[in-house]
Amino acid sequence: MKKLCSNNERQWLKKAIKRELIPAFKQLGFKEYPLPDDSKNIKSMVIGYPFGILRRNSPKGIDILEIEFDMPGRFGFRFCFATVPDKGYKHPIAGLIAIENIIVSISLKHYFEAYQSRFFRKWFSLLNWPGKEINEADYELLIKKVIEKIIPEIEEVFKTGKVGPHIHENKLITRYILKKDKEGRALEYIDYNPDRRVVSRK
Repeated sequence: MKKLCSNNERQWLKKAIKRELIPAFKQLGFKEYPLPDDSKNIKSMVIGYPFGILRRNSPKGIDILEIEFDMPGRFGFRFCFATVPDKGYKHPIAGLIAIENIIVSISLKHYFEAYQSRFFRKWFSLLNWPGKEINEADYELLIKKVIEKIIPEIEEVFKTGKVGPHIHENKLITRYILKKDKEGRALEYIDYNPDRRVVSRK
């Protein structure tokens, strides 16, 4: 369970990310961009993505990275990231999504996440040990560890596709219904992975 945190703790975390983590990504060529226009007035999106979107040009297209915050009242953040063609992402249902409108965990069917614990999908956070008071310096140390250990794993995915111990790869299956019965259940279908290869067929 992610621990409940005070407003002070959340602000300490945001301050440490802005002061240490964002500059570390900028040194790797990333630039900050605002959320898509249709997300700027959605409260949950503004709270969940306080730093907008990070993007950079790469030989494979456009690298996109997001620092996603957990819900208010809880402490934690994770990374969602992927590389998409520079002309945008062709979604099987929504059609072509322009680069400036892509939110990785919402728009894409194949992307990566970075966690403090990949197995438990634990977001980056501090342990709430009994009797220990958490202060701003603890958050600064957390971010320094993320820069030291997690950024190299993220860069490895972008460069080679190799998944490190903190990285989870999401490959969502798309099902195309060919025929339904009277109750709407699928009688015939084809499942594709994000590379458009057939996974299963009925």
